[in-house]
This record gives sequence, structure tokens and C-alpha cells, in this order.
Amino acid sequence: MANLNQFSVYLYGWGKRPPTIKDLMGITRRLDRLGYYSIGFPHHMALPPAPLFDDFGNRYLLDPLPVLPALAAVTRNIRLGIHSLILPLYPPYHWAKTLATLDVISGGRLIPGMCMGWNEADFRVMNADHKHRARITDEQLEVITRLWTEDEVTFKGRFYDLDKVTLEPKPVQKPYPPIWYGGGLPSIPRAVKYAKYILPAPMPAQEIEKEWRDPLKKANEESGSSTGLSLLNFVAVVDDESKVKTQVVPRLEKCMRLTATGIRPEEMAIVGTPETCAKRIREFQEAGVSHFLLDFNFRGTASFGYLRRQVDLFAERVVPLI
Repeated sequence: MANLNQFSVYLYGWGKRPPTIKDLMGITRRLDRLGYYSIGFPHHMALPPAPLFDDFGNRYLLDPLPVLPALAAVTRNIRLGIHSLILPLYPPYHWAKTLATLDVISGGRLIPGMCMGWNEADFRVMNADHKHRARITDEQLEVITRLWTEDEVTFKGRFYDLDKVTLEPKPVQKPYPPIWYGGGLPSIPRAVKYAKYILPAPMPAQEIEKEWRDPLKKANEESGSSTGLSLLNFVAVVDDESKVKTQVVPRLEKCMRLTATGIRPEEMAIVGTPETCAKRIREFQEAGVSHFLLDFNFRGTASFGYLRRQVDLFAERVVPLI
């Protein structure tokens, strides 16, 4: 079996054909058998504004929090992630209690990705504070991690006030489940304080090397941390390189309207023949990427049949070449 410890797979609770829990359980079981490190789900209360989602013809959107227990029940080893929970939408005690419970019932397999959020619709439907989300997130991270590690927490901040609060059960993972913080360069200080990984949006390897590697290294050295860089990557394994231009790039262009402009999509993705994909992964690793969160199904627009074929191809044909 190929070593897939550096590779996780992004799944979606939305789609042109809305996914069923049977779909999600089936693909997660397959990923578990193949040996992928984790699955990850996005967290939104409303679909982000983008032409991609307008084409769906529906507003179907599963909440990952009640989905994860079902996936935990049908798997044994794969870790279960959410990338990333929008912290300002709920109070910190809610997050601490819910996530600790998920870690317990999954046997210590939870990866709680966290972020401050960006989509104003998420905040609007939850009647949450979008303007002060950065400061709220800072308080959230302190309160949540203290509730996970301390017997009794007293905290007085601008947004939250706790007086001798206890939380049981604590998470299985110690000192607490590995946080993957979703954000850009300004989020590096927050990530190195609390997170195992910082998880930015797709970008070229050259941008990581030029703009990310040194600031992250410096922040880790100053804080005594070892936070790594995990990158979201679009992936398409093809048998003929000519298909990248004719079949893959048009789909990537539509997907990447959320994340980038002015950069060729193939520069930010892992696409091509198995040999080309392996070469691209090595380039990202050399630039400073420690872990890959792979999107094989173009932000949820591809079928589950296509997704299954892709995760098999990647495990069987690409990983052995790295």
C-alpha cells in the first residue's frame, strides 16, 4: 500500500447533484481502506457567492458537524476534519463541547480546522458579528483550548465572559485535537500559537517559497513552535497531458474564481499524468508544504464515480513515484 500520510481529501456537502450520506460514507470508507490521512469538509451556513454555485440550481448544503459521527461509525483509521469551522458563529463553549464530543466518539480522530470566516452570508444568517471577527476569533481560540486543557476556566474578554467553567469530557487527543488554522499570511502568528498547520488557499509553489516559507519559519523560531504548512490543492490525474488544457483547465478556471486571479490554474494545481503530478508534488514539498489537502472533484462539481476513480489513481499511480 502506498504511503498516504501526507495526503488528505476534501469532500463537500453540496453539489449539482446533492450528495447523500450514503455517498459520503461510501467514499470515506474507500479513503480509509486506501490509507489516506484524513477527510476534510468545508463549513458554511450559506453557499458562498460564486457563479460555480449558481450553476447548481440548488442551495443544498449539509452541515459537517452532524455528518462526521456517521463517517466515524463506518471507518477505523482515517481522521475526520472540518476546514474550517467559522468560530465567530457560535460561542466558544459550544465549540469546545461539540468538538470534544466528536473527538471522544471518533476515538481521537478529529481534526478541528478553524478560521475567522469571510463569507458575509454565513454571518448574516447566524446574526453574528462580521466586523470584529478577528478579535472574536482570538478570544475563541484561547477559551476553547483552555476548556480542553484546564479543570476550571475563568476568562473575561471583550466578547466572552466565563466564571469557573468546567468542561467534561475532555478530548481524547492531548493536549487537544490538532487545530489546522485556515488563513492567509496575517494569520501566521495566530496559527503558530495554537495550530499544527496553517492552511491557506491554493497558490503556486513559487509564491509559497517567496512569501510564506521565511515568515512561517521565523514565527516558529520566535515562538518555539513547529507549525507546518498544509495546502489545499486541486488534483486531476489524466492519462494524456493534452487533456489538461482541453478538459481540466476549463474546470479549474471556474473553481478558482473564489481563490485567485491573474495566475494560470495549472500553476496552482496538481494536474497531469502520474509523472507530472508526482513532479508537482515534489515542487510544493521543496517550497515548504508539509501536508496536502486534495480536491479531486472540482469544488463538488464532479460525480462520486469520478472522485472514486481519481483517489484510486492517485494512490496507485502517483504516490509511488514521489
